[in-house]
Amino acid sequence: MSKMDQKSFFLRKNASKSKLGGFTLIELLVVVLIIGILAAIALPQYEKAVGRSRSAEALSKLKTLAQAAEVYRLETGSWPTDFSQLSIQIPGKEIAINKIKGEYYYYTLVNERVDVTSVDGLRQPSFLYISDVAQYNPQPGKHYYCYYVLQNDGKDNIRENLCRMSASGEKDTTNSPSIWFAMD
Repeated sequence: MSKMDQKSFFLRKNASKSKLGGFTLIELLVVVLIIGILAAIALPQYEKAVGRSRSAEALSKLKTLAQAAEVYRLETGSWPTDFSQLSIQIPGKEIAINKIKGEYYYYTLVNERVDVTSVDGLRQPSFLYISDVAQYNPQPGKHYYCYYVLQNDGKDNIRENLCRMSASGEKDTTNSPSIWFAMD
C-alpha cells in the first residue's frame, strides 16, 4: 500500500469512528421523555414525604410543649402565657411572648391551648393541644388535634391525608371550613 492509500484508509477509519461516537436525536428525546415521566411520578411522592416529616416534627414539638405547659399548670395553678415560663425551649424566632416562628410552623400558647400552625398554610396541616380546663374542645375527652382549613387549592387532599396519618382517623367536620381529626 502506498503512503497515499494508507492516509486515506486511516482518515476513513477515523471518520467512521466519529460517526459512531454520538447519540442520535431520537435517543436523546427518549432519555428526556423517560426522565420527565419519572419526575412526574416522583415529585408528588416527594412532596408527601416532606409533608409527613414536617408534620411529625410539629407533632413532636406540640406534645413536648403541651407536657411542659401542663407541668407549669400543675406547679403554679395557672396556664403559662409566655414561653419563658416553660422548662423547655423551642428553636425559632420569638414574634411575641406567646408566639414563636419556627422554620415551618408557628407555635402559640393561648387560653389553655398550644397551637402549632403551618407557616405557609399550603401543604402542612396544623396541630392543637387543648387542656382539660379549656373552654373550646371540638370532641370532649380528646386533647390533641390535627386540623386544616379548606382552601380548594388542589392541596386539601394532601392536608387531609397528613391529618389522617397523624390522627386516629376520627373526622369532625363542623359548620366552619375547618376539618378536625382527633388524636387521643
